[in-house]
Amino acid sequence: MCTCSSGYQSVKGECVEINSCAGEDGGSTKCTSDGDTAATCSDWKPPRTGYSCACTAGFSQQGDKCSDIRGCENKPCRAAGDTASTCADVPAPGVGNTCECSAGYQSDKNGKNGKQCMNINSCLNNDEGSSAPAFLQLASSAPASAPAAAAPGNCKRNTGTFSTCKKEGDCASDPEEPCEGVCKCSTGMINECKCMAAEAAAVAPAPAPASASVGGGGGGQDQCAADGDAEAKCQDQPPPSTTFHCTCSTNFYYNKATHSCQKNLCLVPMIVNGGYVTHGCEDGACPFMTNGQELEADKIVCEEGFQADATSKEGLKCKCIGNRMPCSTISVCKSSTAPASAPASAPASAPASKKQRMLDAHKEAMKGFRAAKAKKAAAGKY
Repeated sequence: MCTCSSGYQSVKGECVEINSCAGEDGGSTKCTSDGDTAATCSDWKPPRTGYSCACTAGFSQQGDKCSDIRGCENKPCRAAGDTASTCADVPAPGVGNTCECSAGYQSDKNGKNGKQCMNINSCLNNDEGSSAPAFLQLASSAPASAPAAAAPGNCKRNTGTFSTCKKEGDCASDPEEPCEGVCKCSTGMINECKCMAAEAAAVAPAPAPASASVGGGGGGQDQCAADGDAEAKCQDQPPPSTTFHCTCSTNFYYNKATHSCQKNLCLVPMIVNGGYVTHGCEDGACPFMTNGQELEADKIVCEEGFQADATSKEGLKCKCIGNRMPCSTISVCKSSTAPASAPASAPASAPASKKQRMLDAHKEAMKGFRAAKAKKAAAGKY
């Protein structure tokens, strides 16, 4: 009997090399037993014993055989936070994995270190060939509807003081110039009561704001700034949301309908001891101003015993404190009975509330406007 050195074995009185790749029947199933039928086995030379596998594409040596490379082994789909995602291995000869992501996530594009479910950042351009998040693309892909046809006559808001409306029930035909169609509350930058043809009112949806149609940009960040707010900031909303929110700079507000920052529109300021004539309301315009816009001095109406005394245009500028809020109150109506150097005397009676003075001033202004309009109509100018 032979005593053989490492890597050899005694066979019929001789020391022969151990072939670790050989099976009991002389063939070999080493390396190929787990599906890689084309794998090859390489025996190690003495004094070592054992073998290594040369696996084909999509397989790797795991223990003593070639097994499919398990792309989901380290849970790559969940690595970025999507704990509800599911992973599927790409079978050999492919490698890697695919992800089925939950709401608010999408599979990454580059595939480095396996596919992952990444948060959909709506402030960026996430999809190649796409310029906006999906909810904005849907809005922009809808065909533009034809503008609704106007009808003769006018409509006005039938409640409150101003001409803006929130719903159709706020609008009614103007008795002085009746609407020959249907009074509708149109939507847009300013909601207005409009006189529309009955057929158009029945079929024509409100036109989408122009800035909701997105193209050529980089997603939510460009959309936030689309209406002029260069300092707008986009804030991606966490999953499951796939939308964004805009943080607007001073003098802008976030318009949910257009997903953009738009300029604040302020109501005409209350004028202490006076009011402001809101001309032009027959066309649906309402007394809104932007920050820094000046009041027209000749439209200021002071109460009896007071007169306008604007010593500087700065005193006539709107200081807008918030969208659809009044500009800061201004004091340009000075007492006409007190000496020029003396401060304006207080009214004898207790002063009305700010809100009431503003409402009274607008009512008086509208009364004067209607009277002027009726006079023009009688003279054939309407």
